[in-house]
Amino acid sequence: MQVSINLIGILQEYYPDAVDTAAGPLAREAAAGTTVRALISELGVPNEDEYFIMLNGDRLDDATASARVLEENDAIVLVPVIKGG
Repeated sequence: MQVSINLIGILQEYYPDAVDTAAGPLAREAAAGTTVRALISELGVPNEDEYFIMLNGDRLDDATASARVLEENDAIVLVPVIKGG
């Protein structure tokens, strides 16, 4: 099935090398039964504490991301947490 992944800011370093980030979100095939968390792990993105997971415009906590099976045309956006002091 086809899903889209949009990595924001510093998280763009986890896109595959040949991805043109100016072209918009990455379209990717996902096997049936793949969860949101599994797809994020396939990209090599580190733990959820460093970013928010959005799925189709809704924020997911880590437990939900681990349980939610992807569906055709789902849109995942990872937004880094801004830190400072």
